[in-house]
Amino acid sequence: MKTSAINVIVQRAFDALDLFPCITHTDHRFRMLELTRAEEKLHRRGVKGQCKTATVDAAARMFVVKRIAEAMLDARPPAIEDYIRIQNSVFYAASVVANYSEQIKKAWLGFDVRQLAELDYVKFVNDGESLL
Repeated sequence: MKTSAINVIVQRAFDALDLFPCITHTDHRFRMLELTRAEEKLHRRGVKGQCKTATVDAAARMFVVKRIAEAMLDARPPAIEDYIRIQNSVFYAASVVANYSEQIKKAWLGFDVRQLAELDYVKFVNDGESLL
């Protein structure tokens, strides 16, 4: 699937998460976007020129959607010992899902959560092509 097609799915799923200002004073979607944007910028410093088609912001939105979808499907949230090994956005997504899973399920009616969880970053930033 090409980056543009993936981006349409991601944007729709991301927009559907615009429910947090209605149920809490914290816009968790925006907080996660800030986290994933910072993680993506840090990642791209080490792989200059390898991300051909997706902007930092597009990749950050993809990771917000992907992380929440992964947390929706994962029965085991990350453990405290995982904190030094995995990205902070994984913990944030797990917490958001632990607190708002029912609201997210309603917001994502019609979306294939498994497809969202399986979004492929490498293909997303390389217009559908794998590097291998």
